[in-house]
Amino acid sequence: ASIDINTQEYRYVGYFTKLRQAIELVWSYPTQAARRGLKGRVMVRFAIKKGGQAHGVSILKSSGYKILDHAIIEAIKLASPFAPLPLGLNKEVLIVQGTFSYVLNRYYR
Repeated sequence: ASIDINTQEYRYVGYFTKLRQAIELVWSYPTQAARRGLKGRVMVRFAIKKGGQAHGVSILKSSGYKILDHAIIEAIKLASPFAPLPLGLNKEVLIVQGTFSYVLNRYYR
């Protein structure tokens, strides 16, 4: 079973907050996509090994644009390795899924 990246479940919330921050730090809206007005939501799934390494990043639901889908996959790979899984979770691998939204702001119109 996978855990949503925005989970509020107490035992995961601290780890997942840092996970999201690490991804958001390196994730960017591809300039050519923004200029073309491309927007959408990408749902991804990936595994985090005990040591924090992400692997098996896949698209569960495409934004409809390869450039946007590829950008979030690359951001997850770039942000990895994450912090090691907390010992209290007692897991070898954590399956994570989440939706990332590309929303155009007024500067790109």
